[in-house]
Amino acid sequence: MVSSDHRIDIFIGSPSDVQKERDVFFDVLVELNSDPLVPYTLHGVGWDRGLYQQDTWVSPQKAIDSGLLSPEQCDVAIFILWGRIGTPLPKNEYPEIECGRTFTGTEWEFNSAMVSREKNGVPLVLTFRCDRKVEFDAEGDDPIQFSEQIGGLRGFFDRLNSEEGRHERNVLMYSSVESYRTQLKQQLQIFVRDFKGKRIDRALTHGKDRQPNRVPVYIGNDDWDERLRVYNDWLLRKSAELVQLPEDSEDSEEAASAQLPQVYVPALVPSEKKSDLSDRRFDNSDAHDKALERLGVASLYLAGAPGGGESTFCQWVSYVVARGEVPANVDDLQGYAETLPESLMGTSCD
Repeated sequence: MVSSDHRIDIFIGSPSDVQKERDVFFDVLVELNSDPLVPYTLHGVGWDRGLYQQDTWVSPQKAIDSGLLSPEQCDVAIFILWGRIGTPLPKNEYPEIECGRTFTGTEWEFNSAMVSREKNGVPLVLTFRCDRKVEFDAEGDDPIQFSEQIGGLRGFFDRLNSEEGRHERNVLMYSSVESYRTQLKQQLQIFVRDFKGKRIDRALTHGKDRQPNRVPVYIGNDDWDERLRVYNDWLLRKSAELVQLPEDSEDSEEAASAQLPQVYVPALVPSEKKSDLSDRRFDNSDAHDKALERLGVASLYLAGAPGGGESTFCQWVSYVVARGEVPANVDDLQGYAETLPESLMGTSCD
């Protein structure tokens, strides 16, 4: 589970006609999260990927508002528009944006993000607009609805860019999904690079301190010491994470706050005969050695059934080597407290 101190929440809002672009958004997050030089975990927030209660009693937008992080609660809010502006929201629940028409879901989310940006300084708002021609499908499109969507879309950008408009901002234009992908990835990379200091403003929205332990910095092409430090920091963070349980699991809430050092139990292997280091046979006694210490003197092969702890031990090795020590708060279980072998030291970047 990723601590909120190391997570960037990114909201995505759009009507339903840009599904490919929405899929690309989540693909780009996967790419960036696999980059060891990205010092945060990017978390996408969208109605098509999030889990929330879809109660029949409330409108779809109300369910989204209640169940997911809102745009103003995120670090970045991304909006994508092409040939639709979306469906107007219920008049008894949402205000009118113009005479006789309420906000659509996308307009409501966009307005929430922009008001928050003006008031609190967050989120960063990125608006993408596809400039491909929107074709009318005589067989599938209702002419009145088609006209309303085009007109609503035109009105949205007229209000955004007019002299009287409250929010005059840049709009990122694209013609193909690939050009959108390129621009999106570049914008997110820039945001991550320049993210330092913005958590102070972010706390105004969340009502709690979310400042990171280490502020990310831009890494020059030749700054190998800095690259190594950032990679070490990323490795330490990643290896401390536990596999997240399904949200409907009884233990999911408890697991969400736990990390590897809180649950790890020292791995043991059968004692090796010390009289002859060239003889790798194991005795039949009940004595055991700590696997971490054995790894300090020789290569180690662990075999066992699934669930036996082999992968967890490998994760633990990554964690303590990146940290440069075994955490002091790990309990001494029956005399099996671990220490990091000297042969595995020297790779930390402190």
